[in-house]
Amino acid sequence: PPEQRRTHKNDEISGMLRALSLDEKIKFNHNIEVNNNRRRRARLAHALDPSKEDGSPTASLITIEDREYQSIRKS
Repeated sequence: PPEQRRTHKNDEISGMLRALSLDEKIKFNHNIEVNNNRRRRARLAHALDPSKEDGSPTASLITIEDREYQSIRKS
């Protein structure tokens, strides 16, 4: 089965994520990365020792548009 989307679940949520301020997107992406790293460690621990709980799939980062990156570079 196709992988279930965790971050951009539908068009409405995708639109809400696009509407976030750049600062909010960066903070959101940081939290996603922290959680994804935790999930990866859990999956590795499970692969090394199947008695340990497996990690859940990772989430996608929120897209930061080129114009937003340019504003960061100019700051």
